[in-house]
Amino acid sequence: MKNDGTFSKKDKILMHLRMAELYVTSRTAPRSFSQDGIAEAIHITRAHAALELARLKKQGLIQDSIKHVPGKNRQVKVYTPTFSGRQMAMAFMKIREGQQ
Repeated sequence: MKNDGTFSKKDKILMHLRMAELYVTSRTAPRSFSQDGIAEAIHITRAHAALELARLKKQGLIQDSIKHVPGKNRQVKVYTPTFSGRQMAMAFMKIREGQQ
Protein backbone atom coordinates (compact mmCIF):
# COMPACT_ATOMS: atom_id res chain seq x y z
CA MET A 1 0.00 0.00 0.00
CA LYS A 2 1.24 3.46 -0.85
CA ASN A 3 1.88 6.13 1.78
CA ASP A 4 -1.16 8.10 0.63
CA GLY A 5 -3.49 5.20 1.47
CA THR A 6 -4.06 4.05 -2.10
CA PHE A 7 -3.28 0.60 -3.40
CA SER A 8 -0.33 -0.04 -5.70
CA LYS A 9 -0.59 -2.12 -8.87
CA LYS A 10 1.02 -4.99 -6.97
CA ASP A 11 -1.63 -4.74 -4.26
CA LYS A 12 -4.43 -4.66 -6.83
CA ILE A 13 -3.06 -7.74 -8.59
CA LEU A 14 -2.90 -9.68 -5.33
CA MET A 15 -6.46 -8.68 -4.43
CA HIS A 16 -7.61 -9.68 -7.91
CA LEU A 17 -5.90 -13.09 -7.66
CA ARG A 18 -7.17 -13.95 -4.18
CA MET A 19 -9.82 -16.32 -5.59
CA ALA A 20 -7.49 -17.96 -8.13
CA GLU A 21 -6.52 -20.67 -5.65
CA LEU A 22 -9.82 -22.39 -6.51
CA TYR A 23 -8.23 -23.33 -9.85
CA VAL A 24 -4.85 -24.63 -8.63
CA THR A 25 -5.74 -28.29 -9.19
CA SER A 26 -7.96 -27.70 -12.23
CA ARG A 27 -6.80 -28.17 -15.83
CA THR A 28 -8.66 -24.99 -16.83
CA ALA A 29 -8.83 -21.47 -15.44
CA PRO A 30 -10.78 -18.33 -16.28
CA ARG A 31 -9.22 -15.69 -18.53
CA SER A 32 -9.26 -13.27 -15.59
CA PHE A 33 -6.27 -15.08 -14.05
CA SER A 34 -4.16 -14.84 -17.23
CA GLN A 35 -1.86 -11.92 -17.97
CA ASP A 36 -4.45 -10.42 -20.34
CA GLY A 37 -7.25 -10.79 -17.83
CA ILE A 38 -5.24 -9.31 -14.97
CA ALA A 39 -4.23 -6.31 -17.08
CA GLU A 40 -7.83 -5.72 -18.08
CA ALA A 41 -9.16 -6.12 -14.53
CA ILE A 42 -6.85 -3.57 -12.94
CA HIS A 43 -6.68 -1.24 -15.95
CA ILE A 44 -3.02 -1.48 -16.92
CA THR A 45 -1.31 -2.49 -20.14
CA ARG A 46 -0.43 -6.11 -20.79
CA ALA A 47 3.27 -5.19 -20.80
CA HIS A 48 2.98 -3.50 -17.42
CA ALA A 49 1.11 -6.51 -16.07
CA ALA A 50 4.00 -8.73 -17.22
CA LEU A 51 6.49 -6.58 -15.29
CA GLU A 52 4.39 -6.52 -12.13
CA LEU A 53 3.74 -10.28 -12.31
CA ALA A 54 7.48 -10.98 -12.68
CA ARG A 55 8.17 -8.87 -9.58
CA LEU A 56 5.47 -10.63 -7.57
CA LYS A 57 6.80 -14.03 -8.62
CA LYS A 58 10.35 -13.06 -7.65
CA GLN A 59 9.07 -11.94 -4.23
CA GLY A 60 7.38 -15.31 -3.76
CA LEU A 61 3.86 -13.84 -3.66
CA ILE A 62 2.49 -15.59 -6.76
CA GLN A 63 3.17 -18.69 -8.82
CA ASP A 64 2.31 -19.50 -12.40
CA SER A 65 1.14 -22.59 -14.22
CA ILE A 66 0.07 -23.47 -17.73
CA LYS A 67 -3.66 -24.12 -18.13
CA HIS A 68 -6.36 -24.14 -20.74
CA VAL A 69 -8.36 -20.90 -20.77
CA PRO A 70 -11.77 -21.15 -22.47
CA GLY A 71 -11.78 -19.19 -25.72
CA LYS A 72 -8.04 -19.61 -26.30
CA ASN A 73 -6.78 -22.17 -28.79
CA ARG A 74 -3.63 -22.85 -26.80
CA GLN A 75 -2.71 -23.15 -23.15
CA VAL A 76 -1.54 -19.99 -21.40
CA LYS A 77 0.10 -19.01 -18.12
CA VAL A 78 -2.28 -18.31 -15.29
CA TYR A 79 -1.33 -16.94 -11.92
CA THR A 80 -2.28 -17.88 -8.37
CA PRO A 81 -1.13 -16.39 -5.08
CA THR A 82 1.17 -18.31 -2.77
CA PHE A 83 0.24 -18.62 0.90
CA SER A 84 2.09 -15.35 1.61
CA GLY A 85 0.38 -13.67 -1.32
CA ARG A 86 -3.07 -14.77 -0.09
CA GLN A 87 -2.33 -13.48 3.39
CA MET A 88 -1.27 -10.12 1.98
CA ALA A 89 -4.34 -9.94 -0.28
CA MET A 90 -6.67 -10.65 2.62
CA ALA A 91 -5.02 -7.91 4.69
CA PHE A 92 -5.51 -5.47 1.80
CA MET A 93 -9.16 -6.49 1.47
CA LYS A 94 -9.75 -5.72 5.15
CA ILE A 95 -8.15 -2.31 4.68
CA ARG A 96 -10.27 -1.68 1.58
CA GLU A 97 -13.44 -2.62 3.44
CA GLY A 98 -12.54 -0.15 6.20
CA GLN A 99 -12.11 2.66 3.68
CA GLN A 100 -15.62 2.29 2.25
